[in-house]
Amino acid sequence: LIAAAVMITGTLLLGYFIGTRLLKMDPEMALMCSIGPAICGASAVLAAESVLRTSHAKTAVAVATVALFGTVSMFLYPFMYAYLPHNLSDTSFGIYIGATIHEVPQVIAAGNVINPTVAQTATIVKMTRVLMLVPVFLIIGFIWEKMRTPSPGEDRRKHSDIMPWWAFIFVGAVAFNSMISLPKVVISSIHTVDIFLLTMAMGAIGMETTIAKFEEVGTKPFILSSVLFIWLVTGGWAIAYYL
Repeated sequence: LIAAAVMITGTLLLGYFIGTRLLKMDPEMALMCSIGPAICGASAVLAAESVLRTSHAKTAVAVATVALFGTVSMFLYPFMYAYLPHNLSDTSFGIYIGATIHEVPQVIAAGNVINPTVAQTATIVKMTRVLMLVPVFLIIGFIWEKMRTPSPGEDRRKHSDIMPWWAFIFVGAVAFNSMISLPKVVISSIHTVDIFLLTMAMGAIGMETTIAKFEEVGTKPFILSSVLFIWLVTGGWAIAYYL
């Protein structure tokens, strides 16, 4: 819990500060590039789009940075475990992986390459980060609506409902799955539908995104994501070591 909370808070604050103050990025873009590494990768970015009401182009860029650096992490951590001195136990290394790698599948892949103990711990820590999606977005949504400047002629009351209701569906699904044991065939079918819907959502973003929009955003999102990647690798190790 401590590792997940520190990494989420640190990544969001560091990403927003560096993005807006040092790189002079659009606040939305800075936050979108920070949310993915902080919580659960592309899923968090897609969810953040509805809370921040940002453009599909910014979402696509943020998803691209998550895919790039998350994939690098998936190969980097097993290499670090095997070939670099790290002074971490298997449990601590699992905390390290779960608290810092972007996507859930990337965490599972990296952990399983090492050993079952690392994989189990990493998965638990990563799912703790995923569960923090709800309170984090509630806080961000509230703060963002207070900071947002209405466009000319816009009725601010139309955007007063900042509650991400999908978050409560997420919590409800977790509670339901924890209390009621569904047959494996049903769970497998749900997973299949879930993958299909997520694929369609990603495809829809791609259909509304062009190379010109990437050029419009520029290289700053990738620079920010590089800095956050270094923070995750180094800061995450320090948290895992001293815990």
